[in-house]
Amino acid sequence: MKNGFEYSAAKYKIKEKIKQGKKNYIIYPNGNFGITIKQTLKELDGNVEFCIDNKKYDGITVLNIQQAVDRGIGDCIILIASNNSNYYNEIRENIYKVFPKESILDLYSKSYELTEEDVDNCLLDLSEYLNEVKNQC
Repeated sequence: MKNGFEYSAAKYKIKEKIKQGKKNYIIYPNGNFGITIKQTLKELDGNVEFCIDNKKYDGITVLNIQQAVDRGIGDCIILIASNNSNYYNEIRENIYKVFPKESILDLYSKSYELTEEDVDNCLLDLSEYLNEVKNQC
């Protein structure tokens, strides 16, 4: 489910990585926001190699963390796609313990600071999204 400003900020972060030539991603965890981010990556021509989720995994397209470690991440960027306050720290601690920080992009980081340009771009994305929803009504 797309959640206004947070979604716009996440989409902006992904767009910036794609502009830098980063096309391959791993989504963690594979919950509601993860599904939304997967769709967003498809729209932006990003590639989802697989998802990581320690609760629901099939060992093929959705791996648990240990399976992901065993498989390796190559040049992929792991996108933390959760803002669940109940598990916020746990989700991040689990992934940062086993993968290098430079391979992880936290889409819902509490410490991420937006510049004025970031805010303008997020507002533009939000405006475009609202127009899409308005046109569907």
